[in-house]
Amino acid sequence: MNLVTVVFKGDLANLLYQAYSLKKNWLGKPEWIIVAEDNEETFRFIETRIKPVMEGWTVINTMAPPIKHGILGPQYEGWWRQQICKFWAVSELSTETHSLVLDAKNFLINPIDDSWFFIDGKVKMRQWFWAEEKEWVECCEFFNFDPKEKIACWNKSPCVWQKDIVQKVIIEYRKRGCDIYNAMPLPAWEFFAYWVFAQDLVEWTNYTFGEALWEEYNIVEDVKSNYKEFPFWTFHRKAATNPELVNFNNSVLLEMEIINGDLVEEYAKLNG
Repeated sequence: MNLVTVVFKGDLANLLYQAYSLKKNWLGKPEWIIVAEDNEETFRFIETRIKPVMEGWTVINTMAPPIKHGILGPQYEGWWRQQICKFWAVSELSTETHSLVLDAKNFLINPIDDSWFFIDGKVKMRQWFWAEEKEWVECCEFFNFDPKEKIACWNKSPCVWQKDIVQKVIIEYRKRGCDIYNAMPLPAWEFFAYWVFAQDLVEWTNYTFGEALWEEYNIVEDVKSNYKEFPFWTFHRKAATNPELVNFNNSVLLEMEIINGDLVEEYAKLNG
């Protein structure tokens, strides 16, 4: 299984924490594909700061492919480009059947290898109860599926993607007039687009990968009791605007012996 992270300058602090978490707790193939979505500064940070952390690993650091601006214009490119880069990395760079698709905000807090993501040959995937979510319905309709006949998925990372299915999804976009490397925004979000096809092509089981603090409105008490039960802990960069959440995130990673006090200071500086 390949590990794949797409990152931009605003998430380099999280990428640093992610690197230490993977180095400590990933027991699978020590290979990590990192796509610098935005600029050379991000690429250089990976070369000079992340690669030394991953001693003994193969770190494939690459710039994103050229992607044209869509109707929204360049000011919107970040998040949309990251979605496209995930498809590109798994389709073109991955050397394994399966890839674990990550954002920099995903930290591995307990030791696991590839086998954790499968139960009796079935891949773990988190089902989403809100099947009427606007973006999920739009995804189904774009690919000519009835939303009532499909099972909605959680539209966040981490997620296990199968390379041949990703390639199929890219083809399905093109069949509908969307060359993903020349279109922003995508007419269907990446995790939804993958899952609307994958659910009928692989055996799967509903499973939760971990707890998260997504935004500044999250309440720490909601996740304090059970975050240790899962392998992943997620901390969105928008939550970094709340000192209480930043302190709790640091306390989680300190307790799990992933970071130390010096890294906490470096993280703060990177976040400005």
